[in-house]
Amino acid sequence: MSQASFLLQRQNGIVSLFLTYFRNYKRLRLTLDTRSVLLTGPNGAGKTNVLEAISLLSSGKGLRQAPLSEIRTITAPALSNWSVSVQVQTPSGVLDLGTGLEEPSSRHAIERRIARIHHQCAKSLSAFDDFLWILWLTPSMDRLFTEAPQKRRQFFDHLVTGLFPKHKGFCAQYKILLKERMKLLMTRNSDITWISAIEKRLAHIGAKITAARNDFLKLLMGALPDTPSPFPFPEIHLLETYTPEGSIEETLCAVLEESRDQDAQTGNTAFGPHRTEWNVLFVEKGLPASACSTGEQKALLISIVLATARLYKERRQGVPLLLFDDLSAHIDALKQSALWQVLKNLEMQTWFTGVMPPHFPTTDADLQCFAVEHGICIPSSFHPS
Repeated sequence: MSQASFLLQRQNGIVSLFLTYFRNYKRLRLTLDTRSVLLTGPNGAGKTNVLEAISLLSSGKGLRQAPLSEIRTITAPALSNWSVSVQVQTPSGVLDLGTGLEEPSSRHAIERRIARIHHQCAKSLSAFDDFLWILWLTPSMDRLFTEAPQKRRQFFDHLVTGLFPKHKGFCAQYKILLKERMKLLMTRNSDITWISAIEKRLAHIGAKITAARNDFLKLLMGALPDTPSPFPFPEIHLLETYTPEGSIEETLCAVLEESRDQDAQTGNTAFGPHRTEWNVLFVEKGLPASACSTGEQKALLISIVLATARLYKERRQGVPLLLFDDLSAHIDALKQSALWQVLKNLEMQTWFTGVMPPHFPTTDADLQCFAVEHGICIPSSFHPS
């Protein structure tokens, strides 16, 4: 039995991809097997567009967080919408998944993205999460540890949702309640009873958000390798804006009540999980991630993503997919080679992009390669750089 045949027997992944009017692709159809995929080509060829399309087969906004109106091909006919369709090999057979824009009910309707499971519209995009779980790493995330805390919260909350699906909904509810509370605080003669009711609800949901983050962090730290690795060991802490006294829910409710005047003056809620900081430390050097080099920061990020992938694989159902955009940026040949070995052991279909092929100790038996240029993907052979 060939190595490729062995991989097909033990892995799951995308075996067909079809894009319509997506970014620079008028039409794109890829026929695949479950081996990992490498897309190479010049800048602007459309490599990242393919990864973005795959990332939209999840409940979030995808790896670019782009407005839906920006995705459609500029030259597409007036009434044509973009779409993404895949066939996924799963333990129970082939699954058809798709996404695209909902047909508007009127000319002024808000654009909405829909999920299709076996060609049937699902109730919500969260339906994707029952079948696929997708992690990605892009060049823009290289600055994660030096950007505003909000970016890190978004990143880690995405990881938390992978294990605790209700977490995303709680975060959305919490955000709405924050706005309602602030609106009442800024309005004269607001009903204190109503403000108190909102604060109790905020505290209840806030406690659930905090609990999910703490539970995920504990599991994540346990999923990090306990043997030497080319990727640094990150120590991660949650830094709250308040000190819990008793239960988190009771403390948060009391803090919100005490800070009403201050929050009304500043127009911002000073305390709560919406201001929690994820503090990452490079243990070997004893440095915060923000003080490390760009390469070290990316290596820390890869370490976190790999640990999360291990965790997901152990604890949840669904087909795993990893997306690495422009992998070679800030990652030396040694770490590229080490990453390939880790991913091979994880047995996950992984999609890579790059201007040049990465330094992988592998052959075409392990990797499906495509040369991308001007929105066209042509099968090619693997030639390591």
